[in-house]
Amino acid sequence: MSRPSLAAASPAGGTFREATVQFLAPYLQIIQIVLSLALIVVVLLQSRGSGFSATFSADTSIYRTRRGVERTLFQFTIGLAIVFVLVSIISVKLSAS
Repeated sequence: MSRPSLAAASPAGGTFREATVQFLAPYLQIIQIVLSLALIVVVLLQSRGSGFSATFSADTSIYRTRRGVERTLFQFTIGLAIVFVLVSIISVKLSAS
């Protein structure tokens, strides 16, 4: 017995992959916007006196170890950045096909 074609299952008459890409594209864009806003907030929470005045001061806190909440926030920032890059790559790959 033959299997039904996936092209007939898509709403616009295209392939199943095209229908899936059209369905996922807005959700990926929303996820990317939410991730970028979260990344901005998390980076801004990591203020450690690294402004213009700290450039010329003798601050020794640059070499100290991160502990507790600061370490967790740092690791969360790295994880969030990785997820943001992966979602961006997936979005580009899906839109190119």
